[in-house]
Amino acid sequence: MFESTPESAPILWERRKYEAMARIQQVALDLFDENGYREVTVERVAAAADVSPSSIYRYFGTKEMLVLYDEADPKLLDAVRTAGGGEVFEVPWPRRSPARWSPRRSVP
Repeated sequence: MFESTPESAPILWERRKYEAMARIQQVALDLFDENGYREVTVERVAAAADVSPSSIYRYFGTKEMLVLYDEADPKLLDAVRTAGGGEVFEVPWPRRSPARWSPRRSVP
């Protein structure tokens, strides 16, 4: 049987945190894609992801960060969280989520 050591516990917790964040973000992107960014509330994302709204705020801080967060760049999350005030994500939501965009071909 596997025993949790003091060294392994934080690693497991971090991995589960990022797995949960990835799942929540994917659910959010799917909802934004289907319904439009402004039409989807944090509560709706939480219900669809089977988590509480407070979990979304704890992991992402704002609704905007559900779109902007990139685990490869955690400094972005911190920068948006500390910026404070106002809505960060003012760009209209595209009809397809970024993961579904096709690369543009160069035009001569």
